[in-house]
Amino acid sequence: MKSLLPILAPAPAGPPHDADPASVDPRLAAFVQAFASALVGALSPWLAKAQAALNRLGNPSAALLSADDARAHCGGLAKSTWCDFDQRGVIPAAVRIGGRVFWRRADLDAWVERSCPGRARFEESMAAQKPSAPRGKHRPASIVK
Repeated sequence: MKSLLPILAPAPAGPPHDADPASVDPRLAAFVQAFASALVGALSPWLAKAQAALNRLGNPSAALLSADDARAHCGGLAKSTWCDFDQRGVIPAAVRIGGRVFWRRADLDAWVERSCPGRARFEESMAAQKPSAPRGKHRPASIVK
């Protein structure tokens, strides 16, 4: 750690935009570059898992909305009303990814178009609208686990 102490010394006072890029200690630049590379390497598996989770949702291009965005999308319902509707099964089911809760924009749009039915009736109407998945050896590779 001794070798990093001169690199991490406090910068002179003044706005950061006054610094001349040529005056940056090359050891600091190398350290920052190595740190950024290590960070990207560490996050890559997590990002791949997150992308795979989004792809399993059925439509990878479907927009996911947080609770606040979903409430705004549905006319600005109060947070307590939204939570009550979710618990009672009034609104479409949420999608949980990494401990966070999202709603599909397409589901909310379809729910409003169908005059806001209860969750069970909404899911039945959505299931009736979707074509059934092929079975057996003719099943597409993207569906096979």
